Amino acid sequence: MKELLKRVLTALILIPIVFGIFYISGIPLLLFIMLFLAGGMLEYLNLYRLQNYISIILLIILMLAFYYLNLENFIYFSTLLLFLYTTFYLARWQREYSYSFEKFAGELFVFLYLLIGGIFIFLIRQNLGFKYIILFFVSVWTYDTGAFLFGKMLGRHKLAYKISPNKTIEGAIFGFLTLFIGMLIYSFLRWNDFQLTFLDILLFSILVSFTATLGDLVESVWKREQGKKDSSHLFPGHGGVLDRIDSLILTAPFFYLFFKLLF
Repeated sequence: MKELLKRVLTALILIPIVFGIFYISGIPLLLFIMLFLAGGMLEYLNLYRLQNYISIILLIILMLAFYYLNLENFIYFSTLLLFLYTTFYLARWQREYSYSFEKFAGELFVFLYLLIGGIFIFLIRQNLGFKYIILFFVSVWTYDTGAFLFGKMLGRHKLAYKISPNKTIEGAIFGFLTLFIGMLIYSFLRWNDFQLTFLDILLFSILVSFTATLGDLVESVWKREQGKKDSSHLFPGHGGVLDRIDSLILTAPFFYLFFKLLF
């Protein structure tokens, strides 16, 4: 009960702050996303006891470059930085053999994973609008909440036991149904002008459910490998930054492309 109270109180504090920053948008939003990406990268480095903090600096530099440069120049700049990042790895490997290619590959994957997710979260707000970023957060949270609650009550069959023992097939199915029915009600009451058809809502619910689950499992692999329950204890009752953004990061690119292609 105490743990649930912590989760609720933390959410009540964080949600208005998050929505307020996304409403303001611009530089405050960029700084907010950069802060979360840097926090997520730091948590990964701490999980694996790595001390290559240059990846955090590069994340911040690339987010700034994305904001201030046009797409073509951003691609050139990113390519140059990744070349320098690889050169740094080779230099470090020359200095200490313990920094293996496996560590480098894992770190590079997380670096790109967070960067791409962060960029698309920013694009949802900037290019699609505030109502879409609200839909993005609410849809992922609705699926997560439905999967968690119904998984606790009805879960019998494990979804991916070796990765995350608590996740169940029943939880995933009812999480999808919670999102799908919620979207149908939302659309029926016409509280929005998304103009989604029944098929659109079905495809959208499947897409969000699948990508949110996959994103959650990706982070679970990192914690499982290191024998940790949470990526950190930054947010009482919620774990760390990675625990809060795991479902969001992978869902963001597909959410953005779904609505771009739809309209």
